[in-house]
Amino acid sequence: MTRSTNPNRIKAQQIFLEHQGEITNRKIAEILNEKEKTISAWKSRDKWNAALQNDDCSTTKEKRSTTKKNEPLKTQTPPKKIDDGESYELTPKQHIFVQEYLIDLNATQAAIRAGYSPDTAHVQGPRLLGNVRVQQAVESAMQAREKRTGITADKVLEQIAKIAFVDLRDIVTWDEGKIVIRPSEEIDGTVLAEISETISESGTVRKRVKVNDRMRALDMLAKHTGLLDEHRRKLDEARNKRAAEKHALDMAKANVDQDTGDVEIVVSIEDDDNEG
Repeated sequence: MTRSTNPNRIKAQQIFLEHQGEITNRKIAEILNEKEKTISAWKSRDKWNAALQNDDCSTTKEKRSTTKKNEPLKTQTPPKKIDDGESYELTPKQHIFVQEYLIDLNATQAAIRAGYSPDTAHVQGPRLLGNVRVQQAVESAMQAREKRTGITADKVLEQIAKIAFVDLRDIVTWDEGKIVIRPSEEIDGTVLAEISETISESGTVRKRVKVNDRMRALDMLAKHTGLLDEHRRKLDEARNKRAAEKHALDMAKANVDQDTGDVEIVVSIEDDDNEG
């Protein structure tokens, strides 16, 4: 007698294909109430990854078949490759995600542009960045871009630092109550957002010099150097310490209240640091 196929075996592959391979065996096992080893065995025997690749190819063929006979065939643009030419065994969607992520470093928007649902992109984006192969592809592509453009993280930080620590005395002087703009050859133009000169109908000349946002630049520097993270860590440690001390004093008060009915302990903890 022929042994019937477990219907969950077919369902498992359908779930895998619906998620474009972006779902773990454990998650599928939980959905179908099967053992993870069983899902892994089905995935291997039924060649799910190959089916995923074939599904992508068939979709491409369907799109090509819709071309009208009278229209000349357009040259198919090959998919973009990771800058160093390595595939990292990425799925087609992961491959597109890497390229899109390099544009603005926004994981959610990159996931949407790569074809993931906008409703789940805020989850899919960070999850993709947590994938080891995707991480390697992103890092490799960034390194290749640095070599190609000469733009490195150090150079970017150097420019941000220029803006953050610009000294207005390097741009204007205000001796004897008169403000004078320094000659252009003495000013670093990369720190300026605007410089203009207007003349009113009465002949009054108005000169305007505006530097880039220094506070925003300082904030960016703090994030890149880890200063904000360190500050938050110290604040969290202080809060936890005070909470532990208060808890210990509350327990002591409770014990005293059990022993005597006429003893009261007042707990007052003052903040020594400025958490603003």
